[in-house]
Amino acid sequence: MGVARPISERLGEEGSRLSLRSRFDLLSLSNTQLRSDLMPVKLHSDFLGDLIQVGDAALAGRALRKCFDPAGRFIEQAKEDHRYEGIQGGWIRKISKGMRIIYVRNGDEITLYRAGQHSVEDNLRAPPAIEGVTIASDPILDAMRGGVGESQRTFARGTEELESSDAEAGSRGVSQGSRLLYNHADRFLYGNLLGRRFLPHKDVYLVSPYMSPSLVRSTHPFGQMLDELIEGGATVWVVTTPPLSEAGLAPYNDLEARNINVFFNEFLHAKVYAFTLNRELLKPDQQKLSDFVALGSANMTFSGINPMGLQRRNIQYEISYQSHPDDWVEIEKFLLHVTELGTELREVRANLLSQSR
Repeated sequence: MGVARPISERLGEEGSRLSLRSRFDLLSLSNTQLRSDLMPVKLHSDFLGDLIQVGDAALAGRALRKCFDPAGRFIEQAKEDHRYEGIQGGWIRKISKGMRIIYVRNGDEITLYRAGQHSVEDNLRAPPAIEGVTIASDPILDAMRGGVGESQRTFARGTEELESSDAEAGSRGVSQGSRLLYNHADRFLYGNLLGRRFLPHKDVYLVSPYMSPSLVRSTHPFGQMLDELIEGGATVWVVTTPPLSEAGLAPYNDLEARNINVFFNEFLHAKVYAFTLNRELLKPDQQKLSDFVALGSANMTFSGINPMGLQRRNIQYEISYQSHPDDWVEIEKFLLHVTELGTELREVRANLLSQSR
């Protein structure tokens, strides 16, 4: 395999990709006023069950924000809404790539009926009775108004506490704030990775010798996060070991189609997850947040970062370390080094295709 040219040269040729960075329009759900003209909306029990089964609180929040405006009113006829022919009054609303909501409109009443991947539409029948939880109480609307902002404030508090403890520990020559991350106990590595999805990022580096293809697909919460970060203007880099056959190219072709940069380094053994913030797009109350960089033993696989957490029985024990911001310059040099010595997807693809002929 050939050696890829330096990143600076490649970015010069592909500057158009960087120019496509759209501003990250993070919905502000705080400081809004309740209105008395709310359309009656119900959350069907099947809809709630679908969100629980997905097991991703962030996706559930995204689903609700796709349905309600900051004042708590149902968003009627969103841009990509289209009819669901199998149910009278049925409509489909896209949440993200691969995920959708099916809702039923009966006069002026809306019922959020189902949520899930494209397959949720298959052979779906109208519910025998439109029963569910009516959105009527102030606490629910308050939670919807402040969901994203509160998550950011909680994240910010955690970051400030860690940095504060670092400063205090430094003055005493000891370390107080724990930077260790696990895949089987609190502080979970996966939770810290997925927690970046609501912040504007400049670059995301995912460096791992092994990768579970289904983990990074648009139908999985982790893959959905990558799509959302790219939509918000981030550039995502995946560096891994090369596939051994043409058949192994499929997941990487999918990543390329989603504007994810893929590089292969056959000598790679490091595992690095780095998220650098786009500070120009941070809101005032987010300015104290830091970049996130984790180093350790966990591969970007289901057994490595363990998305299921404590629900997984057969655990492959891993430990990672959240690096200090002062270490980023050296870590970035390492990331650039392994990437520059790697081979681009198009070169690997061409080599494998030529070998199969």
